[in-house]
Amino acid sequence: MKKLVTLALLSASISFADEHEHEEGVLNKAPVVLAGITSVEKFKASFEANGATLASELVGFNSKIVGNEARSAVYKIPEAAKLKDSNFDCQLHLDDNGNAENAHCRDIGESEPRDYVAAAGSYSAEEFKKAAVSAVSVFEEAFAAPKKIKEAKFWRSNLNNEAIIQVKFLWIKEDGTDATNYMFCHNHQHGDEVGLDCHRQRFAGANQP
Repeated sequence: MKKLVTLALLSASISFADEHEHEEGVLNKAPVVLAGITSVEKFKASFEANGATLASELVGFNSKIVGNEARSAVYKIPEAAKLKDSNFDCQLHLDDNGNAENAHCRDIGESEPRDYVAAAGSYSAEEFKKAAVSAVSVFEEAFAAPKKIKEAKFWRSNLNNEAIIQVKFLWIKEDGTDATNYMFCHNHQHGDEVGLDCHRQRFAGANQP
C-alpha cells in the first residue's frame, strides 16, 4: 500500500509540473499578458502577507506595453460599489524571438477609489492565470503570434447568470494597424474534470473596469 501511495503522489507531482511548464510556456509567448499575471500574483502575495485570503476583492487586471516594458493595474474592490487599482511597473526580459523569459514587477502605488458595479461571484488569481493561458492559446490559433498583443484586459463578469472572465486584447496586425478581439472564459466540464475555457465573442461584455 505504501508503494502504491508513493507512486500516486509521484504521478500527481509530475502532472502538476507538466501543467505548470505548459502554462509558463504559453504565457511567455505573450509578454504583456505574462506581466499582468505576474502583477496579480505579486498583488495576491502582498494581500495575503498578514494572513488574509484574497477572494472577491480581485476583479481583474489590465496590462499594456510601454516602450520595452509593461505597465499593469490590478483591479480590486476596497469597499462596496468602489473600484481601485494597484499599479505595477514590469521589466520584461525577452529572447531573440520576442518571447518573454520572465517579468519582474514592482508596486508603484494605488489609484483613488471610483464608482463601479462589480459582478457577483469571484475568480482566484490562479483561475485568472488559467483563463490567460486559454485566451492566449485561442488568440494564437485564430489570429496571430501572441507577442503581437500590446494590451490585455481581464475582468470578472456575468453572462446568463454564470460567473465568467471577460477578455480584451489590443494587438498590432502585420500591416501595422490596430485590432481588438474579445473573449469570455468560464468553467467547462472535461470528462470528470472542470477546466477554464475561453471562447471568442464580438463585443466586450459587462462590468468592464
